[in-house]
Amino acid sequence: MSSLHQTIADRLFRAPDHVVVGAFETASALTARELVHLIMELGAGPLAGTKRIGVLSNQRPEAIIAVLGCFFAGATFVPLNPKFPKERLRKVARLAGVELILCDQTTSDLAEDFGLASVDISKLRREAFPAAEPQTRLSVPDTSQPAYMMFTSGTTGDPKGVSISHKNLASYVAGITSLIDFPCGARFSQLFDLSFDLAMHDIFVCFATGGTLVMPTALDLMMPAAYVRKKKIDVWFSVPALAASAGKSPGKEGDHTLSLALFCGEMLPRDYARSVMTLCAPDAEIWNLYGPTEATIAFTAHRFDEAFDTAPDVPIGHGFGANQTALLESDGTVNEAPDPGSEGELLLAGPQVFGGYEPQHASPFLSVNGTSYYRTGDRVSVSPKGYHFRQRMDDQLKVRGFRVEAAEIEAACRAHLSMDEVAAIVAGDESQTHIIAFYTGGDSKPEPTPLEAYLPDYMIPRAFHRLEKMPRNANGKTDRKALKGLLS
Repeated sequence: MSSLHQTIADRLFRAPDHVVVGAFETASALTARELVHLIMELGAGPLAGTKRIGVLSNQRPEAIIAVLGCFFAGATFVPLNPKFPKERLRKVARLAGVELILCDQTTSDLAEDFGLASVDISKLRREAFPAAEPQTRLSVPDTSQPAYMMFTSGTTGDPKGVSISHKNLASYVAGITSLIDFPCGARFSQLFDLSFDLAMHDIFVCFATGGTLVMPTALDLMMPAAYVRKKKIDVWFSVPALAASAGKSPGKEGDHTLSLALFCGEMLPRDYARSVMTLCAPDAEIWNLYGPTEATIAFTAHRFDEAFDTAPDVPIGHGFGANQTALLESDGTVNEAPDPGSEGELLLAGPQVFGGYEPQHASPFLSVNGTSYYRTGDRVSVSPKGYHFRQRMDDQLKVRGFRVEAAEIEAACRAHLSMDEVAAIVAGDESQTHIIAFYTGGDSKPEPTPLEAYLPDYMIPRAFHRLEKMPRNANGKTDRKALKGLLS
């Protein structure tokens, strides 16, 4: 059993009556003993001998049971977000080679559309669990399989799979828990959909530190400050935009406050970091994390200091744990020890970095002196406080914390809206980012409804602007900077 498997198993067996999953209904909460028996029931039954599992559940106890069941059975789980279009989910399941769907009572009907065997987690037995005997242990998984596979937007018009190994995941948990002092037994927020890899932090860091993962209701997601206070959240993790709204809700003396607030997924404006301080205890820590899905959740970190972090955006900091960073500079040289003032494309290496895409795409790696670096496509600058994110260096867009390939949106628009040329750009401020599409040909007032069957909501353009011809730069490529200028 790997160190992470052993750590989580030990935590679960050490306090069998500890509530490890808090839910919107008291009856849906799970103790460690109940969770272990459900994991074992899955492992001995439907998961036995199955390698690729689709998890069709979100922010529910069933999703956590499914994820940990796969984790301890040595099966690879593939998040299938019920909010996404059916056609996209079927495509992801096909590309991933999913053999079985794990669902809950709200998604069991949707599971039937995949044409695969399915198991409704909510129907597993939960009553009359016996006390765990000392010799009853969770099964030793085959960690040669990837732990999970996330699908991100692809340049070919199809999603691409990012397989994260058990070693990648264990390295992340070891690194982040060595850097940040997560209180033992803390109550963790769970604000990310399972298809967003930051949810893996919530699950595995929580269980590795003996915490309780607190499921939010739809109302909690709309009123995050009340969620912190009423559900007594100790450790918060979200995209920065949610911090801005949460920090605007003033509390009163005696309200529950956060011990830790972590942010990732987008640039963290200093004003957002300051606003969340209204939810924090006086000695609470605020951390800004950075990392692409390909490098397992987060790769660099910076602890926010209101007195010293005076720039408009909070640094993304330095690599933690065994993580290695370097810069690909404009002249093509790789600087493995950049000084303050340096600028270039951020490169990542180490045990958290994945091995390659499924299905196979163009290699995103650069070999330097025997080290294989992942090219992030993010331009950064260096200061004494570490790295500062500046901008994307390619056509990839950042929307609500998701990295989106413009090519996938553009391909869908051409195919389903009968457009000739399409260029998708991102617009709005940090808290209200959205997609806008410029196009030639097609209807003067396109209706985006057909895209809903193929793209998630955050990838569907909010507005369309028809042009007689697409602007070009000196290289003959679409001039996206000129397109942004048209919005001014």
